[in-house]
Amino acid sequence: MKMKLTPAQKSKEWRKNNTDKVISYREKNKQKSRRQSKMYWENNKEEVKQMGLNWRKRNRKEEVARWVKYCKNNPEKSKEITRKSIENNIKNIRERRKILHNEKNFDGLRFKALKRDNYTCQDCGITQEEHLQKHGCSLIVHHKDGVGRDTEKPNNVLDNLQTLCKKCHGKIHGKVKKNKLNKLDSFHK
Repeated sequence: MKMKLTPAQKSKEWRKNNTDKVISYREKNKQKSRRQSKMYWENNKEEVKQMGLNWRKRNRKEEVARWVKYCKNNPEKSKEITRKSIENNIKNIRERRKILHNEKNFDGLRFKALKRDNYTCQDCGITQEEHLQKHGCSLIVHHKDGVGRDTEKPNNVLDNLQTLCKKCHGKIHGKVKKNKLNKLDSFHK
């Protein structure tokens, strides 16, 4: 006894048995198909983007394997693609690094400390813009008590964080090092 096919299965079976007709139809209706695809994209942008992201998540290993294979076969082209991708996304990459740095080293309080201190050094008063021009980097958020990122339990309380410029931050850490050396010297006497 033959099993009853669903309409989708019948359609699939027909396309399989009539490939020449399918190809002919596609060739005749390319423009129509492109217009329909474009209209669908315009009406469902977010949904289509999400579908693509979901597919990439599900097929990450295969996608990486395809990219690795492509890189081996086309080393110059892959370097160029990678370089262009980095150039196009450098702002996003820097922003993500700042956010990760904020979360990892300051429990998400770095930006709050900068905002509280009005993006100015609390010692000399240099602003964020002036600091970027002078040093090429953002102002530094300093742990006043010295219990910061290189410790087991950093003291990331907003009252313990202070905005400083590169120069003032260096002065503070220079003083800390000198004090430690003086204590060591007095200990050995």
